[in-house]
Amino acid sequence: MIERLRRRFVAVAMAAATVVIVLVGLAINGAGLYGVCDRADHVLSVIVANGGTIPRGTAGLDPETPFSARYFVVDVGPDGTAVATDLSHVAAVTASDVVAFARRASTASPGYSWYDGYRCLVTEEGPYRSAVFLDCRGSLASLETTALATVAVGVAADLLVYLFVRLFSARAIDPLVQAAQRQQRFVTDASHELKTPVTVIVTSLRVLEMEVGENRWIEKASRQAHSLARLVDDLVVLSRLEDEGAAVRERVDLSALVATAADDMADYAAAEGHGARTEVEPGVTVEADPRAVGTLLSVLLDNAVKYALPGGEVSLSLARARRGAELRVSNPAEPLDPEALGRVFDRFYRPDEARSRETGGFGIGLAQAAGIVEAHGGIVRATQGAGDDGVNTFTVTVWLPAKGVRA
Repeated sequence: MIERLRRRFVAVAMAAATVVIVLVGLAINGAGLYGVCDRADHVLSVIVANGGTIPRGTAGLDPETPFSARYFVVDVGPDGTAVATDLSHVAAVTASDVVAFARRASTASPGYSWYDGYRCLVTEEGPYRSAVFLDCRGSLASLETTALATVAVGVAADLLVYLFVRLFSARAIDPLVQAAQRQQRFVTDASHELKTPVTVIVTSLRVLEMEVGENRWIEKASRQAHSLARLVDDLVVLSRLEDEGAAVRERVDLSALVATAADDMADYAAAEGHGARTEVEPGVTVEADPRAVGTLLSVLLDNAVKYALPGGEVSLSLARARRGAELRVSNPAEPLDPEALGRVFDRFYRPDEARSRETGGFGIGLAQAAGIVEAHGGIVRATQGAGDDGVNTFTVTVWLPAKGVRA
């Protein structure tokens, strides 16, 4: 549990740090690109306003700009061919290159745009167009270098953040770990301390009933004592899972386990007035604790049958998933609000108190199931939505990792 909490802390901290680093990198490079575009657009507007030249001493321009700016002008006719060119301010473009630039000028929308490293300003006068192309390849190359440097620095910073977070994460989560350990120790100790007196009470009530005969007060006390005994057993199992995780790992034929559980579920569902549907893909195997997986199946199916709407169909499916196996248990149920849906795996949480008392639930079954799944490194989630018949369906989906799931 402690290692899992530490991994979550590191993951959250790294996600926040990565987002900040990415945003800073985007801001730096975005500001650089904006600066290049702004300067280029100003130079182009000056060239267009002055008939293809850059006068000396133009406001807002460096005094060297008239000598350092490399640009050329292309006038395009209605048919898209160049009718006039001015290549006196550039050496890298020849008359044969103008054809492609003229085609670009004839198809581009009037205004500013980019083309092959050149910033372009297209203006229209009747059927004719005039385009000024300013060479910005040097500035763009500098931007590319800056972008690569930003990426390299960002990755290095991310790695440093990870090392520091990993190094100090134990100290950061220590108060939480101590609180969790105290709570866990209390639950474990209380469960074990309760187990003996509850067993004595159950046994004593059974002996008393044998001596005095059937009695409704003894029956009521016995029913509550058995209920308390089940609760204590569940708490002991849950505590062991959180303390030790999956104690045994071996190759388990999950398809066979699910098929057996499905047969038991069909009889149980029929006795409760529900239908049952099963889809099990054969040959699915996982590395798991078979006893824990059996408990997981029992909890999920028991929960589905108990809380299914009268006459509803409970469904169970198993299929291969990416690098693992996916198990789904569904039942028609009353709709839950988003808050309740998000808390169904919390210990002792019961969305419908009246229904839980009716079915004898303590709100610990799904918490136990979640503990088993997490102990195996899997993922469990609950969803709801309209089924094929339009009735709200509650679905628990479990993903269990498996190395080399057999085909």
